Amino acid sequence: MRHVWIILGCLTWLLMASPAKAATPHSEFVGYPGLAKYAGQIDVYDDKGLVVELVVNCGRGRFGILTYSKSEQLYCGPDQRCLSSLDQAIGRLCR
Repeated sequence: MRHVWIILGCLTWLLMASPAKAATPHSEFVGYPGLAKYAGQIDVYDDKGLVVELVVNCGRGRFGILTYSKSEQLYCGPDQRCLSSLDQAIGRLCR
């Protein structure tokens, strides 16, 4: 009976480590040329489909997260206020 558990354990490990699982990410990192002018402020942007997450460097060791809704074309901060301008959203986030 012990050998059955060993075989099942090996099969489980092989399935968990399969390349097919590694090749299907939940989100994809995409570089947007339009954000080039924000290169010093936006450290990471992560495209999750209809929403893009932006990690903003506010300076002095402070960071914040904005989300951009592609369907509504709005930048939203953690205070749940949304703005159509990225400059205004960063200003509000980093004040």
